[in-house]
Amino acid sequence: MQLIADTNVWYDISAKSRDPSVLKMGGQHRLVATPTSILEIASLIDTHNLNERQAAAQAILNHADDIAVDCEYHLATLWGLAMQKPNVPWRDACKAIVQTSSTTELENGVPDFTDQVRRKVNISLAKTWRLYQWEDFKDKVVDAIDSHVSGYKAARQQGKVKYLNKENGKKFGDALKSAEARKVFVAGTFYRALLIAGQSPRQPTDAECAKATPLVSAYVDAYT
Repeated sequence: MQLIADTNVWYDISAKSRDPSVLKMGGQHRLVATPTSILEIASLIDTHNLNERQAAAQAILNHADDIAVDCEYHLATLWGLAMQKPNVPWRDACKAIVQTSSTTELENGVPDFTDQVRRKVNISLAKTWRLYQWEDFKDKVVDAIDSHVSGYKAARQQGKVKYLNKENGKKFGDALKSAEARKVFVAGTFYRALLIAGQSPRQPTDAECAKATPLVSAYVDAYT
C-alpha cells in the first residue's frame, strides 16, 4: 500500500515520535512524500525554525520511498486531460534545505561539492504559494457560507462567529450532502483541472463524468 504522508508525519519522524519502519510494516507499505509537504517545509523558513525544517527535509530524504506527482497535475490526469508532467527536482529542494547553513545561502544557492552542483530554494515564492493557497481557500469558504448564513462574513471580520440555528443547520447540512450539491462539487474539480491544463472552459461530457466521479469522490467527500 502507498501511504501518502502529511507534512506532520515528517516532523514526527524527525522528532523520533513516529517510527517509519512501523508505518512501512517491514516493506508491506511504501511511504510517499508530496510536493505540498516540501513546499510547506520550505515556506516560512527562518533562522528560528531552520534546524526543525532541516530535520523534516532529512526525514523525507531518508525515509520517503517516492515523491508523489504534483496535486494539480494529478487532478488533470484524473479527468483525462492532456498536460505536460511538471519536472521539479523535489529531492534536490530537500537536499538544499538540509545542507544550507542559513536562509540567505538557501536563497542564493547551496554548493554541493560531492555532486558538483549548486541548489537553491525560493523561500519567498514558497511563502507566497502557502499564504495564497490558504487565504484563497478560506475566502471562498467564507463567501459560500455567507450566501446561506447572512452576516457570517461580517462576523468573521470582527473576530466573531455566527451560527445557523439547529433547524436551518440541519437543512444546510442535508443540502451539502445532496446529489445536486455533489454534482456541483465534482464539476468544480473539472473546471479547476481545465485551468491547470490550460484549456478553455467547457462542460464535462457524460463519459468524462462517469470516469472521473469515482476518482475524485474522496476529495468531494472531504470538501463537503
